[in-house]
Amino acid sequence: MAKSIAFLLLISITMYSQQCKINIERYQVKDKLLYGMIDDRYAITMYLKYAASSGDHVSVYSVKGWYQYDNVKTHIPIVGIYDFSNGLTLYSLKDKSLEKKIADFDIPGDFVWGKIEYMRELQDFDEKFTISNEESNNKWTNKKRELKLKMSNIQDLSFENSYGFLKLDNKTYINLDDYSINYSHLEVINCIKTKTETKILLKYEEGGNPNVQGMCGAAEDFGYIILSFDSTNSLNYKEEEEVEFCRGNIYSEEIESNDKNVLKFKITDSSGEKEVNRNLTVDTKSIAFIKEK
Repeated sequence: MAKSIAFLLLISITMYSQQCKINIERYQVKDKLLYGMIDDRYAITMYLKYAASSGDHVSVYSVKGWYQYDNVKTHIPIVGIYDFSNGLTLYSLKDKSLEKKIADFDIPGDFVWGKIEYMRELQDFDEKFTISNEESNNKWTNKKRELKLKMSNIQDLSFENSYGFLKLDNKTYINLDDYSINYSHLEVINCIKTKTETKILLKYEEGGNPNVQGMCGAAEDFGYIILSFDSTNSLNYKEEEEVEFCRGNIYSEEIESNDKNVLKFKITDSSGEKEVNRNLTVDTKSIAFIKEK
């Protein structure tokens, strides 16, 4: 009888503590509509999309599209660049060959900073828009006058936005941005589901520096994240461990493990005045971090 009870208990645990299949789905948005007012009199709508990378910095690239005066609704082609520090510099040009060069980011300048300077100082244009998050700096210019420009939806001016969702089942999607998880590459390592909890182990990877010519430009940072959700898919807790973070002077050495489900790292943190060493064990089967000094 005792053996039968033990057997039934084992079956019950197996049924309700099991591996589960969870996918990550990504959506990229590379265009947007902007709305504004020139000189508090002329309502405009602007459509822009990502065109080409600068090649030197992931947060500097060209954009192209059109704008219209809303009372006329004629599309006027515009082209320019977005850079993370200054926002948008846009032009309406008669020279179609220059328009193409800007769209292809085939413009003069030493590396990305010289190209940004060239774009901001360009003189051969019909109209120019300067748009940033600082409203006082926003303006519309032609060769005769300069007018103030107000834009209504410029909280985020970047044009390369990626959104990641955990697909728990056919009905449940969890937006990872809600938990400040917005790395360029995410991988589900393991998932365990019980009656009361869904536990997920993620590995993230990220380029060491968006400025690929700068320090850590060729590095790949990575780490692990544990997410625990209750039976209603509300977050119980989140744990995150950095293993490599080049600009933060955090480096690691993987330690050999006899168990394929266990990853071991010796992590060195040189970010402070004193170097700190610690060991991290990632148990991928039970989904747990074990930290040792």
